[in-house]
Amino acid sequence: MLHVSPTTVIKELKKEPALEQVNQAVLHLAHAPAAQVEAEATLRHALEVARHQEAKSLELRAAVSLSRLWQQQGKHTAAHELLAPLYGWFTEGFDTADLQEAKALLEELAEKTTVLNLPLIRFAQERLTGLPSHYAGPSL
Repeated sequence: MLHVSPTTVIKELKKEPALEQVNQAVLHLAHAPAAQVEAEATLRHALEVARHQEAKSLELRAAVSLSRLWQQQGKHTAAHELLAPLYGWFTEGFDTADLQEAKALLEELAEKTTVLNLPLIRFAQERLTGLPSHYAGPSL
């Protein structure tokens, strides 16, 4: 069984090269159903720790890892709904590896997502423009 504390995951997520290692581990675990439950619980806890610390970049990294796991499990909508608002929170730094990876994953998930979440899209528009969605252009 996999035994990794959320604190260890947070420490690893803080390391730039470790992000790819975490994602590769998540993809590997997708083929070991017994470990998936523990991996998901660990990533969820890491996400909560990052939220509690108000560390948005770490929260994004944990969300990307959890979304990758859910993507492998076919939970595309849940993964997209977790990641989209976090990505929408950022207003700069879009050239960083973390945000580029999140954007690429969101695009992959959008192709597989069957339900269009209009409230989430409007929320993201408002976050990016600072204006209510009906001011940002044609309504969706």
